[in-house]
Amino acid sequence: MPTLTPSKFPSSFASSSRDKYPPITIEFPDGFASGALYKWCQDLSGESRLIASLQIRRDVGGAVPHRFVMVHMWDRSIHRFDRRPEQKTNENIPGHTLLDLVRNKAVKREDSYIANLTPKQLDDISTLTYCEIELFFDEQQLDLLSIVSACFGISQNSVADKYTFLKHNCFFFSWTILMVVSRHCLPYEIPPEGPLRMLFEPKEDQLVKFIVDRGINVFLDIVIQVILIIREKLNDFVILTKRRMPDRVMQFLWRRIATLRLKIGLRRRITEQAQKVVDAKITPLYQMIMDMGTKPEWLDKHLWIEELSAEISPYIKARVEKMKWEAAIEGISSIYLDYNNEGSGNSTLEHSILGKGFAQFMLAWKTALPAGMNAIRGVLTELHDNDSNDVVFDNCWSAAREAAFTSLKRVIEATSPQVKGQRSTELWKRIFEVWDECWVDTCAVVKRRCLAILEDIVDEIVKTGSVTVIQGIKDQNANTLQACLTQVGLLS
Repeated sequence: MPTLTPSKFPSSFASSSRDKYPPITIEFPDGFASGALYKWCQDLSGESRLIASLQIRRDVGGAVPHRFVMVHMWDRSIHRFDRRPEQKTNENIPGHTLLDLVRNKAVKREDSYIANLTPKQLDDISTLTYCEIELFFDEQQLDLLSIVSACFGISQNSVADKYTFLKHNCFFFSWTILMVVSRHCLPYEIPPEGPLRMLFEPKEDQLVKFIVDRGINVFLDIVIQVILIIREKLNDFVILTKRRMPDRVMQFLWRRIATLRLKIGLRRRITEQAQKVVDAKITPLYQMIMDMGTKPEWLDKHLWIEELSAEISPYIKARVEKMKWEAAIEGISSIYLDYNNEGSGNSTLEHSILGKGFAQFMLAWKTALPAGMNAIRGVLTELHDNDSNDVVFDNCWSAAREAAFTSLKRVIEATSPQVKGQRSTELWKRIFEVWDECWVDTCAVVKRRCLAILEDIVDEIVKTGSVTVIQGIKDQNANTLQACLTQVGLLS
């Protein structure tokens, strides 16, 4: 590359093929439908407004290569679009300096166009420039207004509206126009349900595992918090042992017991149920996603495919939000649906090295928890679209509290004759007295965590759904554009 001398460097930002012909500056003083470019485009009609091909050409006449857009219309007219730093026409007017450009400082841009290039202008362009890429368009496919909209979009971005030597330069301007025009011709298409399912299936196991892991963690927290708060309310009563164990020890012990139970079958049941719920809810979600295809303007306003997440994610989230409580309640309440309220029909306590009191305690909770979880199914009939998360959670919590209490009381009454000692009777009497108070306190502790985990699950579903849809759009190859690449242009 030639040495960038002070005399040659500034002039190289303009194209040597265009300096003889004054351009018209592109401005939108009063919004999109204003300015010389828009008015000129609106005055065109028929084939004079339809693009046949679009070229990006490279001028190597200066020290710094200059790129610009040349547009061939179906009526054989040809137009040109450029970007360069603003050229000072009066030395007395302050402006940018050569040093500003070299330091990549943002300066005022001068985007411009030349309409209806003359044969002499075209000869100069042919002599001094070469084509890097050319796109061809079918007749009636592309309106010149698409280029106007690209220029307007650039002008509305506070960063892109300034010229910078290394970023928002003539290369950026030309290729942005090419990308926008291409997107007008290749609109995004939401794939049908079949391909979406194929893309989702490899992600489904990971999504179910995420849901199960989060659900189990919060489930264990609820169980442990209920027990610890009851233990605290009882105060001077001793649960299961003659010496009161520290809360952290109790918390560790109960988590280990619950984890062991998960390993011997409960986790499998939870996973299976989560899988069923996901399978049941995914079909209507697919249909909602495909409905996006009836509003293509939501997607087509984005140039890059990855940007579609800004439209797809909120769309999916709004639909998932509407079904999240139904799905969560069905999933939770159905875990024990085939469990037949384990222990509720059995009044005989199993042998335990910790004694009958411990066996009664374990049977009571093993019965009460499934009863509470099954009971929240009744909340489904009371759901309303405008119910807040707090309201739905409180309704579920209340239903679970009452059902668990009823089941717990029934088991204790049936097994008490097998447990010796007045202290056990007094203990359960005290538990029943503080039951409602304990659940209120537990709710205050776990509600925020439960709702936060539910939102985490929603976000993970939205993320998985958005990634799946975007991948499906990428895989859609129904439409193509014919393009010609110049080898020397790509290597230069």
